[in-house]
Amino acid sequence: EEPALAPEPATLDEAGKRPFTNNPKGDGLSVEGFEDTLRAGNTLTITFPTDMVPADRIDAEGVESPVEIWPPLNADFIWRSQSQGELIVRGPLTPGQSYRFRVSGDAKDLTGNLLQADAWGFEMTAPALRVIEEGYGERTSLNATPQIPIEFNYPIRLSDAAKGVWFQDRASRQKYPAEILLSVPEGEIDNAPIVEATAETEEVTAVRVRPLQPLPVGRRYDLVVDGVSDVHGGRALPY
Repeated sequence: EEPALAPEPATLDEAGKRPFTNNPKGDGLSVEGFEDTLRAGNTLTITFPTDMVPADRIDAEGVESPVEIWPPLNADFIWRSQSQGELIVRGPLTPGQSYRFRVSGDAKDLTGNLLQADAWGFEMTAPALRVIEEGYGERTSLNATPQIPIEFNYPIRLSDAAKGVWFQDRASRQKYPAEILLSVPEGEIDNAPIVEATAETEEVTAVRVRPLQPLPVGRRYDLVVDGVSDVHGGRALPY
Protein backbone atom coordinates (compact mmCIF):
# COMPACT_ATOMS: atom_id res chain seq x y z
CA GLU A 1 0.00 0.00 0.00
CA GLU A 2 1.36 3.37 -1.00
CA PRO A 3 1.87 5.79 1.94
CA ALA A 4 -0.22 8.92 2.02
CA LEU A 5 1.14 11.84 0.06
CA ALA A 6 2.75 14.65 1.99
CA PRO A 7 0.97 18.00 1.90
CA GLU A 8 1.97 20.65 -0.57
CA PRO A 9 4.53 23.19 0.69
CA ALA A 10 3.09 25.24 3.52
CA THR A 11 2.19 28.80 2.77
CA LEU A 12 4.06 31.45 4.71
CA ASP A 13 0.94 32.92 6.26
CA GLU A 14 1.43 32.38 9.97
CA ALA A 15 -2.21 32.88 10.89
CA GLY A 16 -1.95 36.39 12.30
CA LYS A 17 1.34 36.00 14.14
CA ARG A 18 4.04 38.68 14.21
CA PRO A 19 4.87 40.19 10.80
CA PHE A 20 7.91 38.75 9.06
CA THR A 21 10.75 41.01 7.87
CA ASN A 22 13.30 39.55 5.45
CA ASN A 23 16.35 41.45 6.71
CA PRO A 24 19.32 39.26 7.78
CA LYS A 25 21.16 42.26 9.30
CA GLY A 26 18.28 44.06 10.99
CA ASP A 27 17.91 45.17 14.61
CA GLY A 28 21.60 44.63 15.41
CA LEU A 29 21.52 40.90 14.63
CA SER A 30 23.41 39.13 11.89
CA VAL A 31 23.58 35.64 10.37
CA GLU A 32 26.29 33.79 8.49
CA GLY A 33 25.64 30.83 6.19
CA PHE A 34 22.17 31.73 4.91
CA GLU A 35 23.59 32.36 1.43
CA ASP A 36 24.26 28.61 1.07
CA THR A 37 21.77 26.04 -0.20
CA LEU A 38 19.45 24.84 2.57
CA ARG A 39 20.25 21.21 3.35
CA ALA A 40 20.08 18.96 6.38
CA GLY A 41 23.31 19.51 8.28
CA ASN A 42 23.62 23.21 7.45
CA THR A 43 25.02 25.37 10.25
CA LEU A 44 23.88 28.99 10.53
CA THR A 45 25.89 31.29 12.83
CA ILE A 46 23.70 33.93 14.50
CA THR A 47 25.13 36.92 16.38
CA PHE A 48 23.03 38.97 18.81
CA PRO A 49 23.70 42.62 19.74
CA THR A 50 23.92 41.83 23.47
CA ASP A 51 24.74 38.93 25.81
CA MET A 52 21.91 36.43 25.82
CA VAL A 53 22.96 33.62 28.21
CA PRO A 54 25.30 33.11 31.16
CA ALA A 55 28.73 31.64 30.50
CA ASP A 56 27.72 28.16 31.72
CA ARG A 57 25.33 27.80 28.77
CA ILE A 58 28.18 27.97 26.23
CA ASP A 59 28.54 24.65 24.33
CA ALA A 60 25.72 23.13 26.39
CA GLU A 61 23.41 20.74 24.53
CA GLY A 62 19.63 20.69 24.64
CA VAL A 63 19.17 24.43 25.18
CA GLU A 64 16.06 26.21 23.99
CA SER A 65 16.60 27.90 20.64
CA PRO A 66 16.03 31.67 20.49
CA VAL A 67 15.22 31.29 16.79
CA GLU A 68 11.89 30.05 15.46
CA ILE A 69 11.37 28.54 12.02
CA TRP A 70 8.22 28.49 9.94
CA PRO A 71 7.07 26.00 8.74
CA PRO A 72 8.45 24.04 11.72
CA LEU A 73 11.81 22.40 11.00
CA ASN A 74 13.89 20.16 13.22
CA ALA A 75 17.03 22.09 14.26
CA ASP A 76 19.42 22.31 17.23
CA PHE A 77 20.87 25.48 18.73
CA ILE A 78 24.23 25.68 20.54
CA TRP A 79 25.65 28.82 22.15
CA ARG A 80 29.29 29.39 21.15
CA SER A 81 29.62 32.59 23.18
CA GLN A 82 27.24 34.59 25.34
CA SER A 83 26.05 36.52 22.29
CA GLN A 84 26.62 34.10 19.39
CA GLY A 85 25.19 30.69 18.60
CA GLU A 86 24.95 28.06 15.88
CA LEU A 87 21.66 26.80 14.48
CA ILE A 88 22.13 23.31 13.01
CA VAL A 89 19.43 22.21 10.55
CA ARG A 90 18.44 18.55 10.96
CA GLY A 91 15.56 18.04 8.52
CA PRO A 92 13.93 16.28 6.84
CA LEU A 93 13.30 19.14 4.42
CA THR A 94 10.34 19.48 2.08
CA PRO A 95 11.63 19.92 -1.49
CA GLY A 96 10.65 23.30 -2.91
CA GLN A 97 9.61 24.65 0.51
CA SER A 98 10.66 28.12 1.69
CA TYR A 99 11.47 28.41 5.41
CA ARG A 100 11.44 31.62 7.46
CA PHE A 101 13.86 32.15 10.35
CA ARG A 102 13.48 34.84 13.01
CA VAL A 103 13.96 35.46 16.73
CA SER A 104 11.35 33.84 18.94
CA GLY A 105 8.75 36.23 20.29
CA ASP A 106 9.63 35.38 23.91
CA ALA A 107 13.45 35.51 23.53
CA LYS A 108 15.10 37.56 26.31
CA ASP A 109 18.63 38.87 26.77
CA LEU A 110 20.79 38.14 29.82
CA THR A 111 19.18 40.98 31.82
CA GLY A 112 15.69 39.59 31.20
CA ASN A 113 14.57 42.11 28.60
CA LEU A 114 12.54 40.88 25.65
CA LEU A 115 14.28 41.33 22.31
CA GLN A 116 12.53 43.66 19.89
CA ALA A 117 13.64 41.68 16.87
CA ASP A 118 10.76 42.01 14.40
CA ALA A 119 13.10 43.91 12.07
CA TRP A 120 15.32 40.81 11.67
CA GLY A 121 14.68 37.61 9.74
CA PHE A 122 15.71 35.65 6.68
CA GLU A 123 14.27 33.10 4.28
CA MET A 124 15.80 29.96 2.75
CA THR A 125 14.38 27.47 0.24
CA ALA A 126 15.08 23.74 0.12
CA PRO A 127 15.97 22.90 -3.51
CA ALA A 128 15.39 19.58 -5.22
CA LEU A 129 18.40 18.12 -7.01
CA ARG A 130 21.56 18.78 -8.91
CA VAL A 131 23.65 16.81 -11.41
CA ILE A 132 27.20 16.45 -10.16
CA GLU A 133 29.15 17.81 -13.11
CA GLU A 134 32.33 15.70 -13.11
CA GLY A 135 32.89 16.67 -16.72
CA TYR A 136 29.29 16.13 -17.82
CA GLY A 137 26.83 18.85 -18.77
CA GLU A 138 26.98 19.68 -22.48
CA ARG A 139 29.48 17.28 -24.07
CA THR A 140 30.51 16.70 -27.67
CA SER A 141 31.41 13.04 -27.12
CA LEU A 142 30.12 10.34 -24.80
CA ASN A 143 30.62 6.59 -24.56
CA ALA A 144 27.68 4.31 -25.28
CA THR A 145 27.02 3.46 -21.62
CA PRO A 146 27.78 6.62 -19.62
CA GLN A 147 27.29 6.75 -15.86
CA ILE A 148 25.83 10.07 -14.77
CA PRO A 149 25.95 10.98 -11.03
CA ILE A 150 22.88 12.71 -9.57
CA GLU A 151 22.59 14.10 -6.06
CA PHE A 152 19.18 14.89 -4.54
CA ASN A 153 18.73 17.24 -1.61
CA TYR A 154 16.37 14.81 0.09
CA PRO A 155 16.12 10.98 0.36
CA ILE A 156 14.35 9.50 -2.68
CA ARG A 157 12.19 6.50 -3.44
CA LEU A 158 14.28 4.12 -5.53
CA SER A 159 11.16 2.81 -7.26
CA ASP A 160 10.53 6.35 -8.54
CA ALA A 161 14.10 6.74 -9.73
CA ALA A 162 13.88 3.44 -11.62
CA LYS A 163 10.99 4.73 -13.75
CA GLY A 164 11.53 8.49 -13.46
CA VAL A 165 14.98 8.80 -15.04
CA TRP A 166 15.75 8.11 -18.69
CA PHE A 167 17.93 9.13 -21.62
CA GLN A 168 16.16 10.83 -24.51
CA ASP A 169 17.22 11.37 -28.11
CA ARG A 170 17.12 15.13 -28.58
CA ALA A 171 16.00 14.94 -32.23
CA SER A 172 13.54 12.03 -32.27
CA ARG A 173 12.47 12.29 -28.59
CA GLN A 174 12.83 8.53 -28.29
CA LYS A 175 13.31 7.38 -24.71
CA TYR A 176 15.96 4.94 -23.55
CA PRO A 177 15.41 3.41 -20.08
CA ALA A 178 18.08 3.74 -17.42
CA GLU A 179 19.25 1.56 -14.56
CA ILE A 180 20.07 2.97 -11.14
CA LEU A 181 23.42 2.35 -9.46
CA LEU A 182 24.42 3.31 -5.96
CA SER A 183 27.26 5.78 -5.70
CA VAL A 184 30.62 4.21 -4.89
CA PRO A 185 34.08 5.50 -3.98
CA GLU A 186 36.10 7.09 -6.78
CA GLY A 187 37.87 4.49 -8.89
CA GLU A 188 35.18 1.82 -8.39
CA ILE A 189 32.59 3.15 -10.83
CA ASP A 190 32.59 0.10 -13.10
CA ASN A 191 31.73 -2.13 -10.13
CA ALA A 192 28.88 -0.02 -8.81
CA PRO A 193 25.97 -2.30 -7.81
CA ILE A 194 22.72 -2.06 -9.75
CA VAL A 195 19.84 -1.19 -7.41
CA GLU A 196 16.61 -3.15 -7.53
CA ALA A 197 13.57 -0.88 -7.34
CA THR A 198 12.17 -2.88 -4.43
CA ALA A 199 15.46 -3.13 -2.55
CA GLU A 200 15.49 -2.07 1.08
CA THR A 201 18.37 0.35 1.58
CA GLU A 202 19.32 3.17 3.86
CA GLU A 203 18.12 6.62 2.89
CA VAL A 204 19.55 7.33 -0.55
CA THR A 205 20.30 10.84 -1.81
CA ALA A 206 22.99 10.14 -4.44
CA VAL A 207 22.88 7.63 -7.31
CA ARG A 208 24.41 7.04 -10.71
CA VAL A 209 22.30 6.34 -13.76
CA ARG A 210 23.34 4.34 -16.82
CA PRO A 211 21.39 3.41 -19.97
CA LEU A 212 19.97 -0.09 -19.76
CA GLN A 213 21.35 -0.82 -23.23
CA PRO A 214 24.20 0.92 -25.11
CA LEU A 215 22.97 4.14 -26.75
CA PRO A 216 23.01 4.32 -30.58
CA VAL A 217 26.02 6.29 -31.75
CA GLY A 218 26.01 9.57 -33.63
CA ARG A 219 23.11 11.07 -31.66
CA ARG A 220 22.67 13.80 -29.03
CA TYR A 221 20.97 12.82 -25.78
CA ASP A 222 19.39 14.53 -22.80
CA LEU A 223 19.16 12.99 -19.33
CA VAL A 224 15.60 13.50 -18.02
CA VAL A 225 14.58 13.35 -14.34
CA ASP A 226 10.83 13.47 -13.77
CA GLY A 227 8.44 12.24 -11.07
CA VAL A 228 10.97 11.28 -8.39
CA SER A 229 9.39 11.61 -4.93
CA ASP A 230 10.83 12.19 -1.49
CA VAL A 231 10.85 9.06 0.64
CA HIS A 232 9.34 10.65 3.77
CA GLY A 233 6.09 11.93 2.29
CA GLY A 234 5.94 10.71 -1.30
CA ARG A 235 5.56 14.20 -2.74
CA ALA A 236 7.09 14.69 -6.17
CA LEU A 237 9.17 17.65 -7.25
CA PRO A 238 7.21 20.87 -7.86
CA TYR A 239 8.15 20.84 -11.57
